[in-house]
Amino acid sequence: MDPATVWQKIESEIILLEHLIELLGWDQETYMPAAAVTERAEQGAYLQGRLHRLWTSDETRNLIESQTDNGDPIHDARLRLFRRELKRRVCLPQELVERKARLVVQAQAAWAQARKESRFALFLPHLRELVDIARTTSQLLGWEDHPYTALLDEYEPGATTSELDRLFPLLAAGINQFLERHPGALSLDNQILKRRWRKADLAELNHFVLRSMGFDLQRGRLDETTHPFCTTLGADDIRLTTRYDLNFLPTSLYGTIHEMGHGLYEQGFGKEIQGTILARGTSLGIHESQSRFWENMIARSPEWVSWFTPHLSRLSHHVVSLTEGKDLALAVNKVERSLIRVEADEVTYSLHIILRYGLEKDLLSATLAPENVPEAWNHASQELLGITPGNDAEGCLQDIHWSMGGLGYFPTYALGNLYAAQFRQAMKRDLPLQDLVARGEFQPVLDWLRNSVHRWGSVLSARELVRQATGQELGVQPFLDYLDEKYQALGV
Repeated sequence: MDPATVWQKIESEIILLEHLIELLGWDQETYMPAAAVTERAEQGAYLQGRLHRLWTSDETRNLIESQTDNGDPIHDARLRLFRRELKRRVCLPQELVERKARLVVQAQAAWAQARKESRFALFLPHLRELVDIARTTSQLLGWEDHPYTALLDEYEPGATTSELDRLFPLLAAGINQFLERHPGALSLDNQILKRRWRKADLAELNHFVLRSMGFDLQRGRLDETTHPFCTTLGADDIRLTTRYDLNFLPTSLYGTIHEMGHGLYEQGFGKEIQGTILARGTSLGIHESQSRFWENMIARSPEWVSWFTPHLSRLSHHVVSLTEGKDLALAVNKVERSLIRVEADEVTYSLHIILRYGLEKDLLSATLAPENVPEAWNHASQELLGITPGNDAEGCLQDIHWSMGGLGYFPTYALGNLYAAQFRQAMKRDLPLQDLVARGEFQPVLDWLRNSVHRWGSVLSARELVRQATGQELGVQPFLDYLDEKYQALGV
């Protein structure tokens, strides 16, 4: 069998196994009965183990070692990704991979119960083991500046702890300075969002927004879950999930738009990379930039709210009147020092991420013991956000990520804000963005993203992609400038 055929065979099996693993995860978070956890853990461990064996097999190693760059960007990018993944995989023993896969299924079930009861003690044994696995993984992979970098690199390839330690204080300082310049943002009235909504109306509204903004429902679907997410089960099977709060409109509406941003990215990979491991987001920060762009920079803009208000009035059976568009625009941009990350405004959102980043660094370096997480969380929340959780569900149990074994993941959310602002800045040079949004003409916006971001998949690194699309290196100022521009337009 010639090398090209062997490569395609291995690559196809890797993608197949990854999608099957995602299918099990999607089912666990949507429809799986609670009693199925034990067997699901074994199913997940089996598939992750099979995937790891495939990656580290002699056949895969020999194939990759025999390949050289040939100047073709697709070939060379595929080879770069294979080399990178193989380098990481061979450092990790099979037993550790299967142990983690089995544990995360059990940990997610324990986290869900602990969150429901607001009892950190129910999740603590699993967190201890997950942190132990993370520390072991970091040691096996190695690092240069901090143990955290080894885990961060899985989600944001090429990023370092040193870089975040430089960017995040600048970002936090810029946010606090923004709040000093725009104190009125904290006193906006959002009662219009807290009217009573019918679930059927919200579901219809979500599907209307998905169709209007370009998500292909023939290649995807929307379901309900506890913690919203987007996952890819195949090139033409992109699953979105949302959750509903019948007393607060943004929970489902903006949760759906956020996940739609991820889904649009997944649906937009170029034909030349479909069926290869390049057909995936180049980093979770770039992935998050797409969800934050659509959720906040488009769907919280005054122009979008003006376009959306008549549709909201009609589909909600006039819970909101046609004349309340300005009130709605102010309400969805209210800034609040709040507890829950997923419902935080876009101004203070990054502070929630900086909080988690600090705790994760301390967990990895063993300066914070897992049993002390609630106390450390509450202290950091008061320091960064000016508010202390009243219970663990409002604090350290609110996110699913640690139960998924995702230490190192959180910084990508704040990086997504920064990337998104730079993409928006570049887009405005090419398109009359605000005029298009005011008319509900989203296709040119999506086309710009398709050409500049989506179609590349993982052909380019995150930094290369940003540099090519915007002409800039990553920084915090475009995001801070965007916030000033928006709140000045709102008159706040």
